[in-house]
Amino acid sequence: MSKIIDCHMHIGSWPTLRKCGNMILRLMDAKGISYGLISNADCTEYPKKIREDWEPVHVSQEEGLEAALRFARRNEDRIGVLAWVNPNKETLSKKLISLISENRDIVYGIKIHPWESRIKLTHEKVEPYIELARDMKLPVLVHTAKDKYSDARYLAYMAKDYPDVRFIAAHMQLNGRYEDVLQIMRNYPNVYADTAWVKMEVAKKVMEAVGPERVLFGTDMPIDGEDSLEHPIYREYFANAAGLDKESYEMLMGKNAKSLFHLHLK
Repeated sequence: MSKIIDCHMHIGSWPTLRKCGNMILRLMDAKGISYGLISNADCTEYPKKIREDWEPVHVSQEEGLEAALRFARRNEDRIGVLAWVNPNKETLSKKLISLISENRDIVYGIKIHPWESRIKLTHEKVEPYIELARDMKLPVLVHTAKDKYSDARYLAYMAKDYPDVRFIAAHMQLNGRYEDVLQIMRNYPNVYADTAWVKMEVAKKVMEAVGPERVLFGTDMPIDGEDSLEHPIYREYFANAAGLDKESYEMLMGKNAKSLFHLHLK
């Protein structure tokens, strides 16, 4: 088995993410995950109070990236970074561009979360970040879900307008129909998908429909804390419960992410 790579992980101060640095590394070790890409969930533009004993945390996109970089630098052989951006309340600053440029050895992409930013991907405020991704050749991981901000149809518009940008549809339309994302992938070869909260049988169907190179293993961990990777959805992936052939399975679990993000792995 080649290296397992998780393209969708987080650090942050949410109740389930407290002390998540060590938690991430423990979970990776327990499941044989060699490398993971993190973004900083504390950048959430509209943080909400989840528990009475916890106060919502918000940091700027620059502060969030700096924290992610510090963690990644301490674990360069295990961790890479996706820069979580805040297009609604913030702008593409010179500092953010410099942080990305100066750390391209461990910054591999951009993360956009339309729901947490309360903004559609097609909004003009988002365009500078997509243009940065195009100019720097950085893939863009986009939260997709059946809500008024994150619907995958907005991703389709951007994929059409920016054919040179590689987009990853995180969750394949969470709480909606994966077929919506599949149709977009059929129409636009620059759209990929990750498996965060996606059943393996669905991932297999998408791989068979558009090619095994278009789906990447991702978990959203440690969003559920210490039990994140014990969810039945993820147990299926580690056991190859869908019965993918060896090459397709290795592509899904790591090779696709390594290729798409041009990961510098030892």
